[in-house]
Amino acid sequence: MRIRILFSILAGAGLAACGGGDGGGGGPNPTPGTLEVVLTNAPTAPGAIMFTVSGGQIDGANSSYTGYESATAANSRKILLTGAIVAGTVATIDVPDIEAVDNYVVQVLQVAARGTAAIPYQNLGTVNFTMDVQ
Repeated sequence: MRIRILFSILAGAGLAACGGGDGGGGGPNPTPGTLEVVLTNAPTAPGAIMFTVSGGQIDGANSSYTGYESATAANSRKILLTGAIVAGTVATIDVPDIEAVDNYVVQVLQVAARGTAAIPYQNLGTVNFTMDVQ
């Protein structure tokens, strides 16, 4: 009988320690911070890329690219970058809980290559360009 009671207490304490969460953040003590938006696959170096980050509250966004524009919608941020864009971190987003990183997704909307003076940008399509939030 004592073993059953002890097991019940330990099992209950173990579940309480887990927090009952799904690993998606949003716990009782959120940790605000910055997440990176990463261009993970770029078969060619684009001259412009437009994408949307969504999945939760985004308090701000920034990029080291000088050609940077951003627009806010409900729980999403549309970002346009121009310049010599390379794979790696292309932008950052400020979020209320960095533990919720898995909730955020990136959708590549348009990609363009630098063209000539007559045609400054040429559409590359989005199929082979992938991005992630880390």
